[in-house]
Amino acid sequence: MIISAQWIRELLPAVSWNPADVAQQLTFAGLEVEHITDQAARLQGFVVGYVTDKQPHPKADKLSVCTVDVGRDTAATIVCGAPNVAAGQFVPVALPGCRLPDADFTIAERPLRGVTSQGMICSQAELGLGDDADGIWILSGDLVAGSSLADALAQTDILLDVAITPNRADALSHLGVAREIALLTDYATPHTVDVMPQAYEADPTVANVKVAIEAAELCHRFLALPIDGLTIQPSPEWMQRRLRACGLRPRNVIVDVTNYVMLELGQPLHAYDARTVAQRTFVVRQAGAVAPFTTLDGTVRTLAADMLMICDAHQPLGVAGVMGGKNSEVAPDTVDVILESAWFLPSSIRRTAKVLDIQSDASYRFERGVDPNIAKTAVLRAAELLVTIAGGRRGALTDVVACEYQAPTFAVRFDRTRRILGTHVENQTIVRICKAMHCNVLEETPESIVVQPPSWRVDISSEIDIIEEIMRVVGLDAIPAPSHTSVPTQGASLPAALRVNKVSSKLMQGLVSQGYYDCCTTSQTSPHMAQLSCDALVEVANPLGVDGSAMRTSLLPGLVKAAAWNLRHGATEVRLAETGRVFLPDATSALGVVEERRIAFVACGSTATQWQSASRVVDFYDVAGTLESICDHAGLPRPTVAVDDVASALWGSNVGTVVVDSKVVGRIGQIHPGVASEFGIDLPIYGVELAADLLTPVVTRYQAPSAYPTVERDLAIVLPSQIAAGAVLQAVENTRPDILSAIHIFDVFTDERYVGAGKKSLGLRLTFLRSDRTLVDQEVDAAVSHILSVVERSCGATLRGSIS
Repeated sequence: MIISAQWIRELLPAVSWNPADVAQQLTFAGLEVEHITDQAARLQGFVVGYVTDKQPHPKADKLSVCTVDVGRDTAATIVCGAPNVAAGQFVPVALPGCRLPDADFTIAERPLRGVTSQGMICSQAELGLGDDADGIWILSGDLVAGSSLADALAQTDILLDVAITPNRADALSHLGVAREIALLTDYATPHTVDVMPQAYEADPTVANVKVAIEAAELCHRFLALPIDGLTIQPSPEWMQRRLRACGLRPRNVIVDVTNYVMLELGQPLHAYDARTVAQRTFVVRQAGAVAPFTTLDGTVRTLAADMLMICDAHQPLGVAGVMGGKNSEVAPDTVDVILESAWFLPSSIRRTAKVLDIQSDASYRFERGVDPNIAKTAVLRAAELLVTIAGGRRGALTDVVACEYQAPTFAVRFDRTRRILGTHVENQTIVRICKAMHCNVLEETPESIVVQPPSWRVDISSEIDIIEEIMRVVGLDAIPAPSHTSVPTQGASLPAALRVNKVSSKLMQGLVSQGYYDCCTTSQTSPHMAQLSCDALVEVANPLGVDGSAMRTSLLPGLVKAAAWNLRHGATEVRLAETGRVFLPDATSALGVVEERRIAFVACGSTATQWQSASRVVDFYDVAGTLESICDHAGLPRPTVAVDDVASALWGSNVGTVVVDSKVVGRIGQIHPGVASEFGIDLPIYGVELAADLLTPVVTRYQAPSAYPTVERDLAIVLPSQIAAGAVLQAVENTRPDILSAIHIFDVFTDERYVGAGKKSLGLRLTFLRSDRTLVDQEVDAAVSHILSVVERSCGATLRGSIS
């Protein structure tokens, strides 16, 4: 927001301040001053010129050769192409050496078609002081040739471009910034910074206005003030000058006054042509039905049923807090107007402005929260200015309050303030700062004070907010840096939900070591994606759009979407993994939702080319092997996969449940081809998702490596096809011989000619080892016999052949 130093000085006459110093203080306090503009410096070298003579250019029909008095002994000869230049005019002149504002161009003596031009006669646009670029700017008033143009145009202000943070709605006005400057420069002396319109007596000839608020939860207060007999005219030059300096284009006295008061006090106002307000009645209500409505910019917009509207007795007149309607705008022949000032619920205005795609100065302020108590002052101030400038008669003010403003009340504890700030601040300093902020101190004890923040500080609602304000005023640079600090290394004091899941970290380390990329996808998603893995979903209360209106119920859709992006951009081997939280409905929890920590990974495309084998398309066994490997890396029991026939929109064929330590902890399989196709993936894509909180690593103990050799035996067993390989491994693990060091499946073979119908052959590699001596064949043979008898009893397996 552009802030005028002259305007601030009018509001804050008792405080002496320097713009450069204040800019630094505001920046350090959180209101960053991005740029300082000295208007006089921008016009340095520009003077008022008086055109004494104008002659046609001898070699150009559209150029004129002007003799201009610029206050020197010799008049300047200036070649000008503007059609409106004439002798007897006062004009702005840029002399050689001047630099045009907002342009990388320096004026110099230059020959133009054989005539040397000793300067330039400027337009408003060239000076950056208006939009008129069609001709030169003809000045009026009591002017002297050769005098400073900045002084002649009263361009002597200093402008601060302040970046206002979303929580500081009070600073979106000169009044708010003046209060901030008073607080930062002299908090020991509370300064009253207010604009107080003079009281007036309502003219009985002006008809009263009626107001009805039907949506009290969305509009807490609505004021209407009629003014009859106005004369539409341009606003005075001083007002136009300030509006231009703050980035607004002057239009007419009515529009300019409402904009001026908005910049001054922060309260948006709106003026209606009284002729268009049926029965001089305002009804504040919701639209009630989807309907078209033409706003002031001439655009036909579709209203939603819940949008707040300002209506008369028959029809809508404007979108509350956003933009007025075309059917009630002030026209050139308007004589009678009705001024509106109101307080609207910020969330309602924000939602309406976003849906209608309108960002107006009014909605920008309303959606951040304006001062609930400034509405009356603002409308009276605007009426006072209008009557002073444009004449007219003020009627009675109609002020309807549907919901009284209640300021929050809370205690500010001195010791807690010092503890949070990390430095010593005297009790009386805390009290003085609170009073300088215009907080109402209701009670004061040696330990604390009870305060009510001012109505314009809508961002202050609790003790911590006051502590933050004290920190801003005292200054971060006043807080000493500690000479040492301590960082807790134990997480026992943290809630379990906030502690790092070590199993997830280990699993992710294993995935990264196998070529997977650790991803981070958004927790908010579309309802369609959320319902791929869960019929019920957790909806976001106030989403920015459909794509973020639900919380994710699985990590896999986000990973599939990321995989599709990588494939579209040329990737051939996609390996993505993520650890994160999912959100599931739970009627038994206090908030109706439960968070679960998950780890998931997907693989798609081709496998890496090995020197022994060519690249191929990723299949189920690749992700199953990865799952087994990372579980081993994380110290988890060996996972098994059970066939899963539960229908799901997310999963396709070849789907199973992952069982670890007799607990179902997740799923593994192919993502449904229909889901993959939605994202533009035409290759099989496989995924795994595990519930991290259900995974418990086994206790590992250090064991010195044996100094003695291992013995390996390969067995081929035949068993029914429906028996999972994992079941064989589990059976061996349950009655594991002491000397068995490891067991691996290295081959799966099916062929009716060799193993029979409904049968398959598994190749087992058994590794035997003792840590105290070398094994002998009799020990190994006994262990192999034991293992064969176990798999025969539990799995119906028979020995196909063995090789020593």
